[in-house]
Amino acid sequence: MLTGMLSALEPLEAQLVGTVEAAAIGYIPRSLLLHQGLERLGAAKPVLIPTSVPTLSTSAARMGAFYVVEGAILGGQVIRRRLVDRFGETIGDALAFYSPYGDDVGGQWIRFRTALERFIATDSLYGEAERAALATFTAISSVMAFTTEHVPD
Repeated sequence: MLTGMLSALEPLEAQLVGTVEAAAIGYIPRSLLLHQGLERLGAAKPVLIPTSVPTLSTSAARMGAFYVVEGAILGGQVIRRRLVDRFGETIGDALAFYSPYGDDVGGQWIRFRTALERFIATDSLYGEAERAALATFTAISSVMAFTTEHVPD
């Protein structure tokens, strides 16, 4: 599963990190946090699977992709709590991937929504962002499904 997530995140973040949209939302890259967490846990370096992700050449497309990636932090909070409950707080540092904004998840979602309203000002741009979000979901779910069936984590 983690191999699949990294396989999708790295090419997505190559297009997202350093953009004006990333700066507007205060984006914290996830792939580096995931690599660091795996290293802290003593896991072998994952072998990534070549993954086709959407081209994010416009602001609207990037905001659509950010919708998917930033929205995942909500579920990440649940996963992190369950892992800490099961393995103890000593692994907390290895789980930064699941909670990159710490306790400020609500604040981050507000920053994202504010930026979304700034960058997506027309129905046409909204449609473009929606298509990019769907393509991002598809890319992530496809590689996750493949790794669940074919790659042991």
